[in-house]
Amino acid sequence: MSKVLKIKNDIFDYLTFGKGDNILIMIPGLDDGFSSVKGKGLIFSHSLKKFKKNFKVYIISRKRNMPKNYSTLDMANDLNNFIEKLNINHFNLLGTSMGGAIAQYFAINHPKKLKKLCLAVTFTGKYDTLKYICNYWKKLAQEKNGYELMKSSSEYSYTENELKKQRKYFPLMKLLKFNINYERFLIQINACINHNTENIIHKINTPTLIIGGKNDKIVGNKEAIFMNSEIKNSLLYQSEYGHALMAEEKQNYENTIINFFKE
Repeated sequence: MSKVLKIKNDIFDYLTFGKGDNILIMIPGLDDGFSSVKGKGLIFSHSLKKFKKNFKVYIISRKRNMPKNYSTLDMANDLNNFIEKLNINHFNLLGTSMGGAIAQYFAINHPKKLKKLCLAVTFTGKYDTLKYICNYWKKLAQEKNGYELMKSSSEYSYTENELKKQRKYFPLMKLLKFNINYERFLIQINACINHNTENIIHKINTPTLIIGGKNDKIVGNKEAIFMNSEIKNSLLYQSEYGHALMAEEKQNYENTIINFFKE
């Protein structure tokens, strides 16, 4: 179900489905920069049906009116405001890609609110791989080149076997009109470029599952190993896939997370 929450002058779009007392909050990645989760309840409810059988799920977008200098730390603070407004206590947190960067700050600053944490295909800012790609996407967004932006996102996210299937549809993509909120995207991609928790990631004490892709072309394959070495109470799962491993090995990805949260 698609919902809206207003906190003072801020408006948040979010989704909720599933039931029970075992709460799982999901923070989406940079795809939230293209558009929020508003109106996407049926899509997410279907694609995440295994999660909704096991948890009461919340998927929370970044607020609608973001300041230009909006950082991942600001986003984590807003997430805390959201959670307090709904009186949600002691939950599991899953942050994917950019969502994982936000989740890092939340876990550092609000550890007592978390049961367990999962950081999937995310980054601390220690390595430059992400910044190179984000600066390229930033340029495309500034040019409002939706086709090249979406095409590049696929090229960097998927492994070669999956790309062989997708590339035959790339010419058709040129005919589409992409509904991208470029201002929203640019604010969030700047937050990705400026994110850096390299020297404080060790402060996370929550039991943490770290998921990385050995063939991740966006954040690279070193970030997950680094986070695992810094976060004492952490487990590392390394997939043979890339940044879109949640799509390319969906069943194993979901089972690994669900089993971790339910242990």
